[in-house]
Amino acid sequence: MREGLPGTDWVPPLLAYYHKFKTEGLLTFLTLLDNKVSADLMTGLAPTSRMENMNTILKAIENAASSSVVNQDQSLFAVNKGDLQWVLNGKMYGRRFTKYALLKLSYLKLDHSLTSLDVSSAITVEHILPQNPENDSQWTKDFTPEQRESLVHTLGNLVLLGRGKNASLGRQDFINKAGKYFKGFLSVSPHMENVLHNKHSWLPKDITDNQQRAVDELLACYCPN
Repeated sequence: MREGLPGTDWVPPLLAYYHKFKTEGLLTFLTLLDNKVSADLMTGLAPTSRMENMNTILKAIENAASSSVVNQDQSLFAVNKGDLQWVLNGKMYGRRFTKYALLKLSYLKLDHSLTSLDVSSAITVEHILPQNPENDSQWTKDFTPEQRESLVHTLGNLVLLGRGKNASLGRQDFINKAGKYFKGFLSVSPHMENVLHNKHSWLPKDITDNQQRAVDELLACYCPN
């Protein structure tokens, strides 16, 4: 949340909750708060509406007799699944929340009893299929211009990479990227490791399949019922 979200509206409710209830139900509350704040941002809620939602949560904390009263109040943390799904299936590159969505996919991949997510400000969003491939590259053989235009900026074609490697390998063919970067630095992003594990090519179906998986995983997190 600190690295991926553009604002800090979520901090006052978190501090208020901890001040009143300490660690009782804290992870549950933080998970609900994270989903609410990020979904409101991604679905285009106006800043005043997002702030009102945080104020509503603050008031609920103030009035609650126990942490469970807050955490079980579904109205406080409601997410519009249809709107969120529409956003996730659209153009994701360049949005204020793109890095956050990819960080969340990595977070969901981890066994948190064994490890934690290593979040660094030095990571950037990378296209697997590049935005402007060379005319004689394998990319132009594997993708039609229409496919490149429709798929290049989708969530299914994006991963998080180290900034230096991003700049040096961005337009190379997939086989070169895989050999020089992905196989050696998969620990940068658990989501990237899952997407590119044992991959020797990157075709339109790989993007659409990965897109479906990513959206399904995020929707299951935001709307589990």
